[in-house]
Amino acid sequence: MVLLGCMTTVAALAVLAPFFVGPLGGLVGRIGTAVSGEAGRLARATITRSPRRVSSAASSLMLGVALVGATALTVLSVDARFAETGEQVMRAEHAIAATGATSGGQAPLPRDTVAKAAAVPGVSAAAALTASQIKLVSPPPRRPSPEEPPLPVYLAVTGADQKALPEVLRLGGRLPRLGDGEIALTSTVMKGQKIKKGQRIVVRGAQGRVPLTVAAAYHDPSHLFADQALVSAATMDRLDPDAPAQVVLTRGGSERDLARAFADTPGVEVLGKGAYVNLAKGAMTSGLTVIYGFIGMALVLALFGMATTVSMSVGERTREFGLLGAVGATVAQIRAIVRWEAATVVLLGGLLGIGTALGSVFLMYVATGSSFLAPNPPWWLFPLVIAGAAAVALATSALPARRAAEVPLLEAAKSE
Repeated sequence: MVLLGCMTTVAALAVLAPFFVGPLGGLVGRIGTAVSGEAGRLARATITRSPRRVSSAASSLMLGVALVGATALTVLSVDARFAETGEQVMRAEHAIAATGATSGGQAPLPRDTVAKAAAVPGVSAAAALTASQIKLVSPPPRRPSPEEPPLPVYLAVTGADQKALPEVLRLGGRLPRLGDGEIALTSTVMKGQKIKKGQRIVVRGAQGRVPLTVAAAYHDPSHLFADQALVSAATMDRLDPDAPAQVVLTRGGSERDLARAFADTPGVEVLGKGAYVNLAKGAMTSGLTVIYGFIGMALVLALFGMATTVSMSVGERTREFGLLGAVGATVAQIRAIVRWEAATVVLLGGLLGIGTALGSVFLMYVATGSSFLAPNPPWWLFPLVIAGAAAVALATSALPARRAAEVPLLEAAKSE
């Protein structure tokens, strides 16, 4: 609903853009008069006389700036939140991860990885995080509506040595040491499925149905280590004895000693805290690559529309530019008029696009309450977007400005 509302807002701003041309054209004209003299005054007159022409080009630019700004703001917010919460949750100083990948995701680590890591001098704790998927059987999943059948609920479950877990991860909530047959669920899962602490549930793993007791609710603010469910190593063996170890987290010891211990193990690397958080964050955000492609296509179309509008507006004003040359306007002045008009397009399209991007992200933040969508852009983001828009606008107006300055007087006199 928020996205539909933002699309409607973009359409409304495109329709109302001519009403903003007058004030902005006056501002640009005053700046142009101070910089270019008479050319700036003429540019102000041409801008304010035909607001629809300027707003047509600005609408295309507004769409491009809004798409780039909203996407960049979302991605930067997500990346910053992953990095911040990942550093907070991960207490371990090092992580041992696999460098390879399979069709199902990251390659599993050898089973003796934990023992080799724990034997390194100075290592005080080492815990392997295994991963599998389970299906919630009882209580039955909630129906979206009385007429629709219930959708199956699958949970990503993480297994870990409960003795070493508090030494390597700092998870939210009162998380006790889980025993065999116990499971901890995130508060989001418990709220969504109306499950309470102490309740008996039945899940289906790789080995079939397994009854479990919900021992606690917890929270992984980073969503990188134990996003939905957590069990002990013994319980994981009952759910999926072949569950792969995604990473081994270690506390204590030096990165050099750990790297030396695994030097003869192919496909394994030792990473520091920051490096592993970046690796895990990249796996979570890898799907955004497709979105970048669509945004890039939309941006190219928006810029092409702006360039076409500017070029057509110059072609339709052959008589105007020719007569300006006849009454004494120089080539430099005529080019300056087109450039100041392009500056108005950049200012109008940039301001409306930035406002749309900020408003869209803010509304999504309010609607979802997600800290990953905080509308706190870095200081350089929108100046960079405006600079890019200005460069594109000046580049697309260079050829029309040259054409305008080279209109012959006789051709201008014949045009209607």
